[in-house]
Amino acid sequence: MKRFLNMAWFAIALTACNSKDNPDSSTTARTADTPRDTNRSTVPVSEDEKHRLYTAALIAAGEPAADTKILQEVFRKIGIADSDDNFTDAYFPFISAHGEWTQKPETRQFAQEIDTHEKATEYLNRHLTR
Repeated sequence: MKRFLNMAWFAIALTACNSKDNPDSSTTARTADTPRDTNRSTVPVSEDEKHRLYTAALIAAGEPAADTKILQEVFRKIGIADSDDNFTDAYFPFISAHGEWTQKPETRQFAQEIDTHEKATEYLNRHLTR
């Protein structure tokens, strides 16, 4: 659980540094097992699924060299970042709610199911296309 919370804080800090004023922020190299931006659906997702996607993105991004493309794609999908990768008004309320979401028993089970980069990336590949 401690690793999970550290990943959440890492992502918050990482994305707080990202802005449209940084032209290199979206040029992170992509590996073969990271989700692609192509054919992503704009179907709305439930609050629970938003937290699941966010959690999977944190794990898939990894430590210490995070793949910010994964985070940016998920942040846009769940509505906490706009198309220019700037945070929306929904960002801080979502992060606050995410702390509460992580304390649910079913959340711990989900985190165990996607506890590796590979499992988290697979989850994102399956669920970002909806």
